[in-house]
Amino acid sequence: MKQHSLPKHTIVTKQLYGGARLVYVRIPKSSLSAVSVWFQAGSRFDPPGKEGLAHFLEHLYMGRTARFPKKIDKLQSLESKGIYTNAYTNYETAHFYHIQARELLFDSLDMLLDGMFHARISSADVQREKNIIVDERQRTLGSPFDYTTNLSCGVLWPKSALGRPFFGTEKTIRSITLFDIQAFQEHFYIPENATFVIVGDVSARILGEYMNAYLQRFSRTKSKSTFTPAPDDFSYGPLRTYLEKAKDPRVQIGLHYQGSSLQNRDWVVLDFIRDYLTNQWISKLMIALRLRHDFTYWVDGHTTHFSDVGLIRFLYTTDKQNVRGSIRMSLRVIENVTASLQRTSQLRAHKTAFVASFLRNTQDIYDVLWWYGWQGALAPSVISMEEYLEDVRSLTPRHIRSVAKRYLRAENRSITLLGNFDQTVLNFLKEM
Repeated sequence: MKQHSLPKHTIVTKQLYGGARLVYVRIPKSSLSAVSVWFQAGSRFDPPGKEGLAHFLEHLYMGRTARFPKKIDKLQSLESKGIYTNAYTNYETAHFYHIQARELLFDSLDMLLDGMFHARISSADVQREKNIIVDERQRTLGSPFDYTTNLSCGVLWPKSALGRPFFGTEKTIRSITLFDIQAFQEHFYIPENATFVIVGDVSARILGEYMNAYLQRFSRTKSKSTFTPAPDDFSYGPLRTYLEKAKDPRVQIGLHYQGSSLQNRDWVVLDFIRDYLTNQWISKLMIALRLRHDFTYWVDGHTTHFSDVGLIRFLYTTDKQNVRGSIRMSLRVIENVTASLQRTSQLRAHKTAFVASFLRNTQDIYDVLWWYGWQGALAPSVISMEEYLEDVRSLTPRHIRSVAKRYLRAENRSITLLGNFDQTVLNFLKEM
């Protein structure tokens, strides 16, 4: 197999003043740089009755500071320097980032740190943002694909904080107050819960000194917050099925499985199994459902790895008359995930396709930032992209089979249907 390669990443990790962590990825001669801060402050930490709070704070945090009393002033200042800014919240983390020319790294970092330590949020800001977030929630959940994607955690861990709605409900969003925002911020948005992930081409020593000097100047004393996040309970198994009628004439089908956390390298194997089954023309579910039987246009596969649990899911749409046949076929393919891997040529072909896909999807600097960011914030150690690909290249059929049997089991699975299905489908699922 041809050994495709990535630009050389030199990774330096440091503990910073105040308990923060730095993950610095040096890419020589890169024309761009990126700075970011990641907090373990995702939706799983929303307090009961305030679901959507983590995502709400992401909308407001860093928007206004003492230096930039108006949000528009800060945005114009950033854009006039050629600095792109954005933020993202998921179930376990929230992160804020800038992307800019390599020589602007320290200017950009200064503005990121200013936003972190001098954010200003008012009651008026909170009230004004509620309609924006309600609209975002409705637009996202209005897509059958996105709606089914958002079901995964809820059907796999129905009694856990992780399983609650990411956006919350319109009622919980509108109930959020400035006091709620400040309590969440004080508890989670602090240096000891922060991981700075920086990509560029500067001296790691100089970067570390700069960060420590800023943190020593502005870090507050350790949080004394009494904020209580929702407790997690993973003692309940997945919902066997979740069915919801919708006007869409087709049926969106989801096969969701509990997967691996970031605590071991099983997550690497599950990533490979995901693409062995979906996302590519040579993938087994694509061959079975699309190329042989015309049940669907495409089968999407996705893996998510949290600090303590994980998931792998497969999504596709089909006509209601094909629901039973496509589910039977999908489960049969998944159960026999390693059958064709006994042939060396088959395994080599899938590894080559996986590596090529990974390389195509990791050339952007934000992809690099994301790769090291979620690991830096959640994993016990960070593995480079090169190490990841080497792990994939070294997989054996025996290893793949072992991991598949551990996770792709009926007791780890939930089947979701959204759309126009009939009683025969309900009877079929009851008999499974």
